Amino acid sequence: MGGNALRIRAIAIVCLAGLLAACGTSGDNSSGTNTASAPGITATTITIGSTQPLTGRAAPGYSEISPSSNAYFNYVNDHGGINGRKITYYYYDDGYNPTNTASLTRKLILEDKVFAMFSALGTPTHLAVVDYI
Repeated sequence: MGGNALRIRAIAIVCLAGLLAACGTSGDNSSGTNTASAPGITATTITIGSTQPLTGRAAPGYSEISPSSNAYFNYVNDHGGINGRKITYYYYDDGYNPTNTASLTRKLILEDKVFAMFSALGTPTHLAVVDYI
């Protein structure tokens, strides 16, 4: 990955971290517990997901995005997470196939209960899920 692509990726990750940090609570919770009402957010975790071309025609340029993101999220978790919440990151290989993207996106939302989709790739794959999301 070139320097420019790495900078763009770093900016995207920082933006996501800021977004996730905004999900924390700053108010007083008299019960002593931290509750959340959004899917994919608990008192201890924030669950996000992605579909990526880990195999197939687009894999040579993009197959390292999700493993790299996962490494970064592990780093964040090792340093306290986001407002004390650990990031759980699910990513699945869609092979850059819109049909796969659609079924895997539904899996992420319905089964894995993600709070947010992160770093998905491609116009044809996005078109397959834009109405669903």
